[in-house]
Amino acid sequence: MDETNGQPALREAQAQPGRRENDEPREAHGQRTLRYEEQPTVDGNSVSQGRSAAPDTESMGRPGDKPGSIPYVPMYMYRPHLRDWPDAALPPGYAIRPFRAGEEADWARIEHAAGEFATPELARNHFDKEFGGRVAEMEERCLFVVDERNVPVGTTTAWYGDWDGRTIGRIHWVAIVPEHQGKKLAKPLLAHALRTLARFHERAYLSTQTTSWKAVGMYLDFGFEPALRLPGCASGWRLAERLLGRRIVTQDGSNGPGSQGRDLRGEP
Repeated sequence: MDETNGQPALREAQAQPGRRENDEPREAHGQRTLRYEEQPTVDGNSVSQGRSAAPDTESMGRPGDKPGSIPYVPMYMYRPHLRDWPDAALPPGYAIRPFRAGEEADWARIEHAAGEFATPELARNHFDKEFGGRVAEMEERCLFVVDERNVPVGTTTAWYGDWDGRTIGRIHWVAIVPEHQGKKLAKPLLAHALRTLARFHERAYLSTQTTSWKAVGMYLDFGFEPALRLPGCASGWRLAERLLGRRIVTQDGSNGPGSQGRDLRGEP
């Protein structure tokens, strides 16, 4: 399979200053947010953007956590193949369909409502900057969750980016509007995005952060592995391990053939 799909490697997009990308799920990278205005930007829902959820994956931290109580550490995750992910059904009254040209304002509305941009205008400006010349690709790769009136209430994009000099798939700009968070939309949306990515790529990655630790748990369940690619990110994975109450084994930064998983303990 041609992983590059004829596309050049994509520079990571920059979102509003001080914000992270998708993971990403804020539902899973698009969740209703606690604002961390001083956070460094890593990928334009994360998280990133791609800013990596429903109450089980949407909320940023534990009940009662105050804004800023969870240190912000940006992290990457990698999926070595695009096979064998959990199936997840949408609840009644929802459907997933492709983005269509002319729906740029809906994308901007969702990303703004999910807390990724301060205003819908800034979100639309970012869309035009990152995707304005790629609307035909967005029609193939961007997904909307729509309600029973066919109104878009969530989105993610099965995009692509550079990973160690190769263009691979990327889960990008995940977001659910607050009114529809907590309705178990994140997992079906992620599953659909992985199916879309599998049409174009053999591997995928996403960016996320410790403040979206519940989304991180979902990504782990969907076969993404931690990757040590940023200075100090091992401390973020140790924090995620404690928050999730599960052991996490990281991969080295390359995730290439022969990369070895390793326990977080003892890493800087």
